[in-house]
Amino acid sequence: MMRSALLALSLFLLAAGPAPALACPTGPMQAARSLDEVRAAAAGITAAGTACGARQRDWAGRLAAARFHTAAEAAVAAGDRAAAMRLLNEGIAQADLWQSLALRADLRQRVPGPGGRIDYAAASLDYQAALNGIAASDPAADPVPVRLIASIFRRAEQTRLLADQPMASPRTRSGAAGGLAARRVRSFVVVAVAMPIQFVFDNCGMTPGGMRAAVDMWEMLKEEGMPAIRLIGHTDPVGPDDYNLRLSICRARAVAEFLAERGYPAERITTEGRGERDPLSIEGGDAYTEAQRHQMLRRVELQRP
Repeated sequence: MMRSALLALSLFLLAAGPAPALACPTGPMQAARSLDEVRAAAAGITAAGTACGARQRDWAGRLAAARFHTAAEAAVAAGDRAAAMRLLNEGIAQADLWQSLALRADLRQRVPGPGGRIDYAAASLDYQAALNGIAASDPAADPVPVRLIASIFRRAEQTRLLADQPMASPRTRSGAAGGLAARRVRSFVVVAVAMPIQFVFDNCGMTPGGMRAAVDMWEMLKEEGMPAIRLIGHTDPVGPDDYNLRLSICRARAVAEFLAERGYPAERITTEGRGERDPLSIEGGDAYTEAQRHQMLRRVELQRP
């Protein structure tokens, strides 16, 4: 799906061409076939300085990024994920195409970063940046199926739940709430979002990281004007069902109390616990260990009617 969307973008850019700027050397980029030619053309546009306007630079950067993305997909197909990551990084430096950001996020879950660890936080931020890119793009020139947007959103949720440290969602270019904090992405309406609030084992108290995630949620909701919300607690399947139900209710109430202590109107907060009865729909569940799947299931879900 992302390959066909990227091909359409590349063809659109080639057909449209850059806006006229006689002194800007855009011809080599349009004629480039190899990645070395793409690199040389990009360097030429950079060297041209003010001779190239913003529209020419944007056009050239996006076309270069599309070429690097195509090469990265070929590297993935050949089984060389490390090479694909390098190509995506090079392309995203030219233009942050949402397709490249989403593919890099996929690879981040399979290619260990420094220290040999999977960087789930970076993966989530890439997925969220991809959502922002989709929201900012022209639906007519870059149609994206709702089911693909929903899939990227779920993967952003999952990787954020697995991140070592909580992180605030990236904002859009206009400064508005974006990523997992957005209320909608094109026609995809966010009904609920899993918040990465972790708790002490077998307890309703939040961990230090869970507390920071709760602060991030408070800041997000305060910016929205403190709307009416529903907090739904969930647990993993370990332990008796009735105990997990009580624990999930306790944890949802703990988050509600945290917000109320900071001035959130208590009458605008509804809490609910579902225990293990409403598990998260995990994309690519086979790629995760049982412990990771359980970590994703232990969550507090935020609904904003």
